[in-house]
Amino acid sequence: YTSLGGLTQSGLGLGIGSSIDLRDPQRSMLHTEVRIVGVLDDDASLLMSGVLLRDDSTVSLLSSTNPMVWIDVQNDEESVFIAESLQGELGADGATVLVVEELFDQIRIILVSLLGLVRAFLAIGLLVGIIGLAVVTNRSLKQRNMQIGVMRAIGFQPREVFMTFGLEVLWTSGVGVISGGIVGFLLHWLLHKMIFANDGGAFVIPILEFVMIPLFAILFSLIATSPSLLRSTKSPPHSVMRSMM
Repeated sequence: YTSLGGLTQSGLGLGIGSSIDLRDPQRSMLHTEVRIVGVLDDDASLLMSGVLLRDDSTVSLLSSTNPMVWIDVQNDEESVFIAESLQGELGADGATVLVVEELFDQIRIILVSLLGLVRAFLAIGLLVGIIGLAVVTNRSLKQRNMQIGVMRAIGFQPREVFMTFGLEVLWTSGVGVISGGIVGFLLHWLLHKMIFANDGGAFVIPILEFVMIPLFAILFSLIATSPSLLRSTKSPPHSVMRSMM
């Protein structure tokens, strides 16, 4: 004899002659119906709980070949119709019919959504970095009014002063963008090596995004800092020198 599962409260109210449908929790299509021939009382069930079956009934319930069956269809367009038909025929027996293509499409949608969420957070981080660069540049220009006044006094034109500090902003933003691009490339390569390389996936670099995003980041950095640069370079040299005296 073999004991399976567990019934409490004196068989959950089931009496002699009642039927129980036993199913494998991992393979719902495997089931057998047994009839109750006796129910133990509460004291005896503490030592021998569950459903007591003969060995041959247990073997017939647990023995199986494959818990999953794969079906290949010739026309992919009919796969959904065939899956619905099989689900209607076998659903009453506990079978679940899945279309592999739809399953992979759902997984792909989830992955794309997660990657889109990550890209959104990265875009927000890039925007915050550009705004931070504009704030730091504005503060730096206010602290360098005397230097700007001296440059204007010795003959530097506003355009030349603007180009001088513009190159400084360009260098700062360029170093940050290049560093971020190198880190992103290494992360992309490590993810491919750890996850996709074993499945034969090709290492693809999105050249357009890899080039356009840094260019736009540098351009927006210059645009964000241009108002501060223009405001500082338009101040006459005598007013700047007077404010420092």
